[in-house]
Amino acid sequence: MNQNNNRPRAGTLYEQSTVINVSKTGRIISSAAGASLVYLAVCGMKESPVKNIGRLLIGGYLLYRGLSGNCPITAAIDDTHRPRHTRAVNIRTS
Repeated sequence: MNQNNNRPRAGTLYEQSTVINVSKTGRIISSAAGASLVYLAVCGMKESPVKNIGRLLIGGYLLYRGLSGNCPITAAIDDTHRPRHTRAVNIRTS
């Protein structure tokens, strides 16, 4: 029996996005800005609900970007501009 089947998994979304494309400074700034926006949205509940939902969405995205180090927007932009290369190279000799 394979023992790897019993180990917990992160999920397919996380497993497919293992690229860290945000610098350490960018991660710190994104985390701080995201936390600030979420805090402002929670504290400003008496303001416009549309404004608070926008703050929560943007703040949540920035928190994700800062904590994971992965920016899907940057990955999508870089993916369209960079040429595709094969992930594996097979070398055979005889």
